[in-house]
Amino acid sequence: MKPAVACALRQWQKLLTNNRNQERRRSQRWKARMRKAILLHLEVQHPHSYKSLNSSVPVLELYFGDGCLLKDFRMSRDSLEALMRCLGPERRQAWGHHMTVLTTVYWLAHGLSYSVVSRAFQVPLSTVHRLVHQGVEDIAALRQSVIRLLAGPELEEVGQGFQQLADSPAFSSCVGAIDGCHIRIKTPPGPSGQDYINRKLFPSIQLQAVRWEG
Repeated sequence: MKPAVACALRQWQKLLTNNRNQERRRSQRWKARMRKAILLHLEVQHPHSYKSLNSSVPVLELYFGDGCLLKDFRMSRDSLEALMRCLGPERRQAWGHHMTVLTTVYWLAHGLSYSVVSRAFQVPLSTVHRLVHQGVEDIAALRQSVIRLLAGPELEEVGQGFQQLADSPAFSSCVGAIDGCHIRIKTPPGPSGQDYINRKLFPSIQLQAVRWEG
């Protein structure tokens, strides 16, 4: 390829990347405005529920703003919003399904007790219990549509997604990824405690993660 052509292609790719970044930022700002509008609607329409949604709670300020959610929810904002869309329209309750998803994911992300989540969101303990159970049931109900074998055009599309993620055509036939991670634990009491010692000589349980493009 001639140097001039290669240079032109690089400039074109750079322009496309800049345009995509600008579009992504515009989309993030729009979504932040929509989240704030939802929050305002909930506070106005249900001034005494939650028993009033406290928008000054740090974890809710983070979500209804435009901050990074990975540290608190172990999910990107796009992934969290995609989960909310998968779970369907809001229910007829004071917080909608936003609070159901947020409390459930927060609880799952940190392995916290209901009382800690209750304090984090400043909602009653019984409400957290109900929201988490409802959220887990809703997420589990998605398993048939999410955990399945791909075929045809969808298989090819996922392969292309992995190729883009890896920036290599070698991954064009990849349709999923699986990995494991040792989670450190306290050694369980009794003779079976030694069964939890891994090859690095500390007690752990193994978490297995499955990933697909999307």
